[in-house]
Amino acid sequence: MSRGAAAAAASLLRLPGLLPLAHGRTRAFASVVPALSIVAQQAASPAASQAVSAEARGIQIGQSHAMHKTFTQAEVDQFLSMIGDSNPLHSDDSAAAAAGFSGRIIPGILMTSMFPAIIGSTFPGAVYASQNVSYRSPALVGQPVVAQVTVSKRSRSWIMFHTCCTASDGSLLVEGEAMAKIKVDRPAGMPAAAVKS
Repeated sequence: MSRGAAAAAASLLRLPGLLPLAHGRTRAFASVVPALSIVAQQAASPAASQAVSAEARGIQIGQSHAMHKTFTQAEVDQFLSMIGDSNPLHSDDSAAAAAGFSGRIIPGILMTSMFPAIIGSTFPGAVYASQNVSYRSPALVGQPVVAQVTVSKRSRSWIMFHTCCTASDGSLLVEGEAMAKIKVDRPAGMPAAAVKS
């Protein structure tokens, strides 16, 4: 990360009312997510430095984007196999019942992976920098889940999102905050002096 980018990120973290990234008992990092097929896309070209800031792109505080998903047991099993998770709560009804659940539960990190999917798909080239998350209530395999990201803070190209997953009845399953760097290629005719990073 360049000195200028680091300074912009630091200024974002100092904005009033923003929870520190280390806040909360559980943290989910973008490094976990590349195991999935729904990872956020990342900028891979030096041309990414010639980009329009998030302000110029029209990203507004309060702007929201959502994804609806029902995870099947086959999808859960594939995820568990990829990361080597053998916890029977996700695959065995008897184990889930013994733990007090009414059915097999979706791995929390699998629900969390929808956040970079939304951000990376909505803003192609977004670099997913961090995520903190708290798991409020379990979701059962086969239960519809809605993931939503909402722009909460902005400092040039560094964007902070409030993130949450809810059940179909509106109950809160997951909540937290994510930070991403979002840029787009400089439009033709725009002078380099007009580009902010």
